Amino acid sequence: VVHFAVTLVHVVAGGVWAGGVLALARLVTARRRPRERTYAAEMEVPFSVVAAVSLGSVAVAGLAMAWMVDADVVGGPSTPWGRTLWVKVGFVAVAVVLGAYNHFRLRPRLAAGLEGEEPVVHLQRTVVVEVLLLTAAGVASAVLVTASTI
Repeated sequence: VVHFAVTLVHVVAGGVWAGGVLALARLVTARRRPRERTYAAEMEVPFSVVAAVSLGSVAVAGLAMAWMVDADVVGGPSTPWGRTLWVKVGFVAVAVVLGAYNHFRLRPRLAAGLEGEEPVVHLQRTVVVEVLLLTAAGVASAVLVTASTI
């Protein structure tokens, strides 16, 4: 029951984070619709808070899940499951760094009135890379789930 609850928190929070980043990427990369790009820039401000809460939930639940599956998580890179876990953590860590850049560097500039196109262009790049990293983390998660049930 505890493992199910922790897994549910991890999956739902991860879905909110990844889904929000995907929606933001879709809007901010709309080349033919400048209004959608502006709207995406405006949405970065409130989404940043939602993403931070989701990220915290994902991290706490992910640590709990990893410990429930393999109590020796730190020594885990010696096993295929552990290596896959650390690859996933690497993908997520880079996505977190990009999200932090968006939150601490781009969000204030976007909230202040966009200062031209530069912050929007940076937002385009970072959210597309974030989507790719979170997709890779999702694939790694599928490998982890399959490997832990065998």
